[in-house]
Amino acid sequence: MRMVTAGLALLALARAAAAQTGAPPPSYGASLPKELEGHQVRFFRTIQMSIAAKVPRAELQKLLPAGYTAQPLAGDKDAARIAFGFYFQQRAELTTPIGSLAAGTYGPADTMNVTTTTDTAGGEVVLFLDSERSTEASAALGNALYGPGSTRVASSFDMGLEQKRADKTIRVRAHVVDQALGQEVDVVAPSTDIVSTPRVTAASPVLSQRFLDGARPPKVNRLFKVATAADYTAVAGDGIKLTVPGGKLRLPGGSLTVLGVDASGTQRISRWFEVFSKLL
Repeated sequence: MRMVTAGLALLALARAAAAQTGAPPPSYGASLPKELEGHQVRFFRTIQMSIAAKVPRAELQKLLPAGYTAQPLAGDKDAARIAFGFYFQQRAELTTPIGSLAAGTYGPADTMNVTTTTDTAGGEVVLFLDSERSTEASAALGNALYGPGSTRVASSFDMGLEQKRADKTIRVRAHVVDQALGQEVDVVAPSTDIVSTPRVTAASPVLSQRFLDGARPPKVNRLFKVATAADYTAVAGDGIKLTVPGGKLRLPGGSLTVLGVDASGTQRISRWFEVFSKLL
């Protein structure tokens, strides 16, 4: 279990400008699509918990920039999907200097992302509605890479996991608070059988993504593309407990009513999750 509380911002921000010591995180050496040749950033997460939730589509649309359309759920045009991603011990490797950031390894830190997939004239784009980090240094790194307002430091970030080798199960939980937003998210994934699959050696399809800048009305920050590789452990959707006070998720752009876990979406614990990111 880890507990992190916001601290001395100026000192942490200064430290974020220099690469952290230590070796680069491990890699699958995945075969990357041509679109990601020359990628500048690689992330590695010890554990990633992905949970899909159902929200009113009209509410979500109000939080999106012009030109981005919330996708309706199959069979329910009035509902849409958001995704929570909880990352345990994420490290970042910059393969080349980016602006004032030196090449090298940054982290580790824990992260909670809230995203949604939207339709645009140019195709699907994943938008980051919020990105909460466990350290000031990690938030500063995210803003330096993707644009001001992309990432925030949580007031408190508590994420833990329990793995039992004897019966091959894993249990993951997270509790994230952002006092400035009035945001609180609590999630528990039950003890789940570990389903070891062969390590993925080919990266996933390329996704176009953007962070929002946290303003009202929001604007999109720089475009980037990603592909991933991982070893997966499945999670049963009906066993996940996702709690937000009053059923309202407080985001930088406004509030969303969370109608519950979306059983038709992705509910998964991913181990040794690797992300390749190309900034455009």
